[in-house]
Amino acid sequence: MRVNLLILSVVVIMSIEVYGSEEHEETRESLENQILNIEKQTKEIRKKIEHVLKKAKADSANYGEYISDYKKHSTGLKNERDSLRAMAATLSERRDSLYEHANMILLKSENVRKQSNQIQNLVRKNCLELIDSLIPMKVFNIDKQISALRFLEGEMNSGTVSSVEGLERYWQIVAQIEEASQKIESWTGTAPEKTIKGEVTFLRLGFVWLACINKDNTCGFVWDIEKRKWEPVQNNESLRNIDIAVKLSAGKTAPELVALPFNVKFNIIKAEEKQ
Repeated sequence: MRVNLLILSVVVIMSIEVYGSEEHEETRESLENQILNIEKQTKEIRKKIEHVLKKAKADSANYGEYISDYKKHSTGLKNERDSLRAMAATLSERRDSLYEHANMILLKSENVRKQSNQIQNLVRKNCLELIDSLIPMKVFNIDKQISALRFLEGEMNSGTVSSVEGLERYWQIVAQIEEASQKIESWTGTAPEKTIKGEVTFLRLGFVWLACINKDNTCGFVWDIEKRKWEPVQNNESLRNIDIAVKLSAGKTAPELVALPFNVKFNIIKAEEKQ
């Protein structure tokens, strides 16, 4: 731009010298005005150039800041990506571990199910066997226990009760039966024989001895375990002793020894047979 101005100035001076000689004053003034206009335009162009340069520098600074921010952001994204990859690897390991644990649980669950079925079958079998063994002893007032065993066996068969609960209930019933087999108990009920009218009082000593007597103590029977039938009591003394034993079991009289009419055969082992 400066070179062009110099050339233009030389041309103008040369023109002035040429035309000065001819004294063309108007032409000289016109040229001077043109030079002033060119200088003015040159200043404006310089201002524009400076403005463009400043803007370029500012844009360059902004671009540099942008590049710096981008690098920082890119680094942050890279770190996040690496973190996500590590997390994905950890989740994958946990997933595999959970699958393995789930398979172990399935195996254990299958084993538990098999064991539960075995317990159910065993409890059902024991219920049926115990019922069969208790039927001949039903006369000893264990109807409730027998009914409870039958009900439990039905529930175990239909699967409406768990094996654990079924086993617990089974042992509760067995405990009741064992308790009944070891205690003295009396109760009232329908006479077992037609020769006795109305209700009678029953008395049992565990599952070993059982008798019944009417209200006025005039008639009584003793259960024959071997024959499974009621045998009449033959004498009044035995009837009186049965009545005393009934009162003793109910706590209605002072304790005393009574001779009850036993018809049970005991196997007595002699001392020499032991040796």
